[in-house]
Amino acid sequence: MRVLLISGNTLIRPYPVYPLGLDYVAGAIRDAHAVRIVDMNRTDRAGLAAEIEAFAPDVVGISIRNVDNTDLTAPEGYLSIYADLAAAVRDATAAPL
Repeated sequence: MRVLLISGNTLIRPYPVYPLGLDYVAGAIRDAHAVRIVDMNRTDRAGLAAEIEAFAPDVVGISIRNVDNTDLTAPEGYLSIYADLAAAVRDATAAPL
């Protein structure tokens, strides 16, 4: 099975974060499946669509790092970013998400 794993985190403040959990998942299934990781901090939606087309995944997973910034003085939610990402994946493939 071809498994595409997407790190949906695009935050770069205070610094970009490596998708370690996603990398662990990829490592755990790599012996049984063809796995590819896409880090949304390193590509854009066009690059994601191209990756989906080239890899033709059988299944897609999206990792969610944070749902909000936990700042009570300036709250910011990120769920809409992940919803938009899921919609972009849905536009590019019918594979289960």
